[in-house]
Amino acid sequence: MVHKKTQYKQEFKRAGNGIVSQLYEHNNNYREYRRQVEHWHEGDHFLWDDHDSESESLSSVSDRNFSAGPEKIPAHIIKHRQLVKEHERRRRKEQQHQIHIDEVLPVPQHQDRQSQTPDWKRKQRAKSNYNENNNNIGKSVRDAAIMASPDDFSKTRTVRPRKPVKPLPKPRSMSAPLGRSPKKPPVEKPPPFIAYGMNGAERSTGAQKTHNVRASHHVYPAALRAQKRREMEVERQKTELDNAPYREKRKQALFNEKKLFNERMQRHTSCWDTEYRKSFAGHDGDLKCPGCQIGNHIHIHSWSGQLYNIYVRTTMATMKGVKHYVDGYKNAVNEDLKKYDALKDMDIFVLDNSMRESTVGQLRGHSIENKRAILEEVKKCGFKHTIIASFSHMTRVDDEWMKMLIDEGEDPDYLWAFSEVTEGAKKDRTPETEKVPIGLRKIKEAGVRNVFFELDLGDSTYDYERFSMKEMCRLTKKWINWCYDNLHPNAKILINIRDIEEVMGKHPWRVCKFVKSISKMPAEKRPFGLAFEEPGKSMPEECGQWARTIRKIMNDFDYKGRLLVHVHEKYGYCDATALECLMGGCDGIWASVCGEGASMGQASSCVTLLNMIRLGNKKVLKQYNCQHLRKAAIEVTKISTGKLPHDKQPVFGRRALDYVFNLNKDEFHLADFFGVDAPVRITTMSSAEMIRTRLIRLFGEDPQFNLEITGRMKEIILEDLRSSKRLEYMSKFGLAVLFDRAGGSLTEAMRDQITTGNEIGPHVKYLIGEIRKIWDELDSREEEVGDEMLQFDSFYHGFLAQYFSSYRAEDSRKVLKALDMDADGMIDWNEFLVYLIWAANEYPKTETPEELLAIAFTEGIIPASLDETIDE
Repeated sequence: MVHKKTQYKQEFKRAGNGIVSQLYEHNNNYREYRRQVEHWHEGDHFLWDDHDSESESLSSVSDRNFSAGPEKIPAHIIKHRQLVKEHERRRRKEQQHQIHIDEVLPVPQHQDRQSQTPDWKRKQRAKSNYNENNNNIGKSVRDAAIMASPDDFSKTRTVRPRKPVKPLPKPRSMSAPLGRSPKKPPVEKPPPFIAYGMNGAERSTGAQKTHNVRASHHVYPAALRAQKRREMEVERQKTELDNAPYREKRKQALFNEKKLFNERMQRHTSCWDTEYRKSFAGHDGDLKCPGCQIGNHIHIHSWSGQLYNIYVRTTMATMKGVKHYVDGYKNAVNEDLKKYDALKDMDIFVLDNSMRESTVGQLRGHSIENKRAILEEVKKCGFKHTIIASFSHMTRVDDEWMKMLIDEGEDPDYLWAFSEVTEGAKKDRTPETEKVPIGLRKIKEAGVRNVFFELDLGDSTYDYERFSMKEMCRLTKKWINWCYDNLHPNAKILINIRDIEEVMGKHPWRVCKFVKSISKMPAEKRPFGLAFEEPGKSMPEECGQWARTIRKIMNDFDYKGRLLVHVHEKYGYCDATALECLMGGCDGIWASVCGEGASMGQASSCVTLLNMIRLGNKKVLKQYNCQHLRKAAIEVTKISTGKLPHDKQPVFGRRALDYVFNLNKDEFHLADFFGVDAPVRITTMSSAEMIRTRLIRLFGEDPQFNLEITGRMKEIILEDLRSSKRLEYMSKFGLAVLFDRAGGSLTEAMRDQITTGNEIGPHVKYLIGEIRKIWDELDSREEEVGDEMLQFDSFYHGFLAQYFSSYRAEDSRKVLKALDMDADGMIDWNEFLVYLIWAANEYPKTETPEELLAIAFTEGIIPASLDETIDE
C-alpha cells in the first residue's frame, strides 16, 4: 500500500548514521558535565564497581599520580585514558564537519504561524535577524560543551559557587514571540441589540485575510482567486435561472415546495416582523426538521413554528398514500423533458424553400413578381440560403427567374437548385448512368453553383436487384465530382433521400450503406450535408431514430456535414416530428416559412424556430430576425393562396395571439414576442377584468369601465345563452351594446368609433339604406333639414310607435334617453346606426328592413333602456 507523505516527513528527513553518532556523543558529554556540577560533593562518584558496563562514563575523571609502572596502574584508568584520546580525536573531527551538520539539519522555513498581512515581509525580515542571533548563541554554548575536556569538568568540582548556577538559556525557538507582545487595540463593543447575524455591521468577517499555520505567502492570493471563482459561479447560476425557458421555470415553481412555503409564510406573517427579528436574517429557519418526512420542507423554529406545524400536518395528511405516485410523476417528467435540452444550444441551419414548397399543389403558380415578393420576405427573416428553382425538360418560370437573379448580382454562394441524381430510369428500371441530368445542365447554364440532389433508394423507382447499391453510390459520387469540376470548386452539395420512409421500413441497410459510402469520401470531396424528408406517415419517434442512425454513421467516419429534415403534414404530427428529428441528430431544416405545401402542408420554419425559442434557444435570436417570422409567414401565405392563413393556424393565425381564459401571461407569449397587442376574446370564459381590458383597448379610458359593470356584462352573456341567444361580444358594436345593456351609457366617442371604419356587406348596406330613406323623410318635415338628427317626437312616430302605445309613456322615454348618447335632446343618426349595425352583424340572415328594425329594437335598444332612469 502506498501512503502519501505528510508535511512533517517532507520537512524532517532522516539523518545519516554518522550524524547520529556525533549527536549521541555530544549529548553524552553534556550529561557528564551536568552530573559533575550537581554531584560534586559525593567524591569519586565516577568509580563504579561495574567498569565494564556500556553505560560507563566517558567524562573526565581526575588523573591520579600513579608513579608505578604500567602493570600497577588500575585497568579502569588505562581505559579512561584511551577513551579521552578517542574523545579528543572525535572532537576535532566534529569541529571540521560542524557546518555540514547545520546544512543537513536546516531549520524549517515555515514552522511558525505566519500572519499574511500587508507588513508580513517586514516582520519576516526582523524575525530572521533575531533567529540568526539566537542560533549563534546556541551554537557557541553547544561548542563549548563539546570542547570542554574532562579535566576542565573536574576542576569545577572543588569550588562551590555562592549562588546556584543558572542553566544556560535555551535557544529561543522561531515560533516564540518577539520580546514584549504589542499592546492589543481595545475591543470596540457594539451597542446592545445591534444585529450580530448576517444583517449586522460585521459584514466583512468572511473577507478578512487568513492566518494559517505553515502557510506560504501564496495562500492569500489563491484564496482571493477562489472567492472570485465562487462569485462568478453564483452569477452564472443566476444568469442561467434568468435565461431559463418558461417550461423550466414553471417546472421548478411546481415542485419547489420550500420556496413556495417560504413565500407564503412571509406573505401571511410579514405584519408581525420586528426590528430585532429583521436584523437576524440568518435565524429565519434553515434547520431541517428531523420529524418531517416530506422532502424540501424547512421548519421555522421561531414564533412561526406553530403555523408551520399545522401546514406540515395538513400537507402530510393530504399526501398520505400517494406520495410515491407524486415522486414517480416528478421523476418521469424530469426524465422525459431532458431530451429537449438538445434544442437549447443548437446552431440550426435553415435552407428556405418558400419559393418552391408553397407553390406545390396550388391552383395558381408563382409568377416572377410573386417569387420576388417572397424572396424579399425571406431576406427580412435573415435566411441567407434559399432554394430558387427546380427544373424539368419543359421550360418553366424558374429557368428565367434563376438567370435573372444571377444577372442582378445575387450572391450565387447562397442560391440552391434541385436536380435528380439520374436522368431517369430505363425500360429495365435501372438508372441512366451516362447522360448528365437535366437539372445539372440548366444549373450550369444559369451560373448557380449549389446543387440539391434527390435520389430514391426504394424498389418503387429502381430495380436494385439489377442495379446494386454499390453502383448507386458510385453514380452519386460521379455527379458530385462533376459539380466540383464544372460548376465551381467550392460548390455546396446536399443529397436528399426522398423515399426514406419506404426504405427504412423494408431495406434500412440501403440507407446505412449509402450514408457510409458518402461519409468515407475524402474530406475535400464530401458533400455539404445530407437530408431526408418524411411524407407524414411515420410517428415522430420513428423519424427521430432515422436521424440518430444517420448521424451515428457520419460521426463514426468523422463526417461533420449538415443533416437536414423536411416534414409533410398529414395526421397532425408534422411540427412534433420536425423537433424530434432535431433532437435525434439533425441540425438543420429545409422548409417554407409558411405552412402551405404539398398535400396538406408542411412543418413551417416559422413554427419550428418559434418552438426552439420558446424552449430557450438564444442562438436562433442572434442568427435570424425572428420578430419578422410571423409577418413573413402571413405574407407568403397571401401570395401563394390569395387568402390569409387559417384563423387557427399556430403562431401566425389570427387567433394564435388571443387571450381566451383569465390566465396570467406566460413568460414567452407570441403577442409580446412579435410586438403586437394580443386581442382579448370575450366569451363565457372571460373574467370581468378581461372585459374591462377589452373596453379600454377599444374605446379608451372611461370612468364607467369598472369591475362592477363588467361583472354585470358577464352575467348578461350567461343570461343570453340560457335564453338561447347566441350573440357575439368581440366587435366594437357588439361590446358597446353589451355595455349599454349592462347599465352603461354609450359615449359620443364610442358612437364615433363604432360607426366609422366598419366594413359591411352589400346586403347590409341595402337594408340600412332603406331605413335611411325613412329617416330622411322624417327629417324633411322638421325645421332643420339635413342635420342628421330627429326630434324625440319624430323618431317615436317613425320607428317606435309600433312598440309603445304612447310617446309620453315611461318606457318610451327610457328608450329615447338610451339613444340620446350625447344628451342633447335629439336622436342622432349615428347613435341609431350603432344598433342597426349590431343587429345586422348578429343576425346576418336578416332579409328585410322591417326585420332589421325589429331585431334592433327588441334585442338591442329596448333591453339597453331598462336600466335608464327618468327624472321627474
